[in-house]
Formats: sequence, C-alpha cells, structure tokens
Amino acid sequence: MAIKVEEYLTGEGKNHYRQWFNSLPVEYASKVAAARARMMAGSLGNVKPIDGTLKEYRIDWGPGIRIYLVQDGR
Repeated sequence: MAIKVEEYLTGEGKNHYRQWFNSLPVEYASKVAAARARMMAGSLGNVKPIDGTLKEYRIDWGPGIRIYLVQDGR
C-alpha cells in the first residue's frame, strides 16, 4: 500500500524538514531519502509511536538519525 508523504509548511511557508535535509552530509541525506522512499512504499517497520499521533522513524546508522512524523488519516 503506497503512502503519501508530505512535508509540513508553516504559515509563513517555511519547510523545516527541507532545511534540515539540505544541511545533512550526503551520506546521511541518502539514508534519509531511502527511508522516505520505504515509507512511501508502505514499509513502516521502523516507525514507533511516541505520543498520540507523533511517531518516530529510526535510522540506525552512524550516531542514529530520527525522522518525526504525524499520520493524518488512514
């Protein structure tokens, strides 16, 4: 089941995810891009709930990378 992944924009149009992603070294960015592709393909095995709708995707590589997300709808 494919999942639609959207980046949150603030009311002022800021995209904090994109700013963070663009600041990553290329090795880290490639790990994050691969994780995002897996999420979009429906693979959520590394996603764990934190509190309510907030979830954490863990990438266990190097010092570890965390992507925080919220599920909207089914």
